[in-house]
Amino acid sequence: MAAASPLADLLLADVWAINVGLSLVLGSLASHAWLRHADSPWSNAARAQGKSALRAGMVVTLLGLLCAVWIQAAVMGDATLLHAGPAATVLLRDTHFGRVATAGWAAWFVVAAATWRAEAFGPSRLAFIALGLTLLFWSRSAVSHAGSQGDISFDVLIDVVHRVAACLWVGAVLFAASLWWPPIGASVAQRLDAARWVAALSSAATLALVVVLLSGALRIWRSDIDLMSLVRSDYGGALYSKLALVAMAVALGGFNRFRVLPGLFVDLHAASQGAMVQPWRQRLTTVLRIEAVVLLLVLLAATLLAATEPPGA
Repeated sequence: MAAASPLADLLLADVWAINVGLSLVLGSLASHAWLRHADSPWSNAARAQGKSALRAGMVVTLLGLLCAVWIQAAVMGDATLLHAGPAATVLLRDTHFGRVATAGWAAWFVVAAATWRAEAFGPSRLAFIALGLTLLFWSRSAVSHAGSQGDISFDVLIDVVHRVAACLWVGAVLFAASLWWPPIGASVAQRLDAARWVAALSSAATLALVVVLLSGALRIWRSDIDLMSLVRSDYGGALYSKLALVAMAVALGGFNRFRVLPGLFVDLHAASQGAMVQPWRQRLTTVLRIEAVVLLLVLLAATLLAATEPPGA
């Protein structure tokens, strides 16, 4: 593991912020897709909230990408943050990290140009967004452990898939944890839109989880790390912490899917006597908020894991 220092800790926090920003972006875009055919006061409010979350995610991501280069330059140049300018210039001009960072910035501008003021996403706009996000996630994977075999490799592909699925899972839960649900007595259109949105969220989160687990297992298998050395290493400790948090998030998500959502769907479809089943709304929100906190900790554990050298590296 890299030696602890204020700058190293700041860099870890910055990488975590980038991951949170990307999660907000993916969660907001997913919500927009789920609401594309909805037209009710509830769906319009959720769509507006998604737009705000998307912009917040884009801003957090850009600031994180810019700060990452500056902090990395200070670390590599053994300089303070106030005097890292010359080192940052060299880093961008002469290093692989700098070139990949520049590609990441370019990708951010592609996504921002396609999403910032748009109210709807047609096929061509979606193609630009997908291209920009792919390049942006690739720029994160290419400077990680996965990039040790080259910028374009199977390991980088697996890492990109893993990151996208993880950020989609985290972002969707973060977004859902902040939504309000149609009140008792709301129109049928509002309640049906909310029910469809929750169903889409559940399906997307389940699919993302499966991809996260499969791609994560494939990454560990391809790393060819000895299990005994993994147990005794800092890398193993970070990996097991991440897996424990993922297991906790899976348990919370499973509780919502199999215990809370059936009652919630009855609640949202009920035309009368809604007060009898209203507790399901509060339970869903409570569990989602706990799950959101756990998933933010998962992103933190993943950040620590990415900053830790695997045994034998």
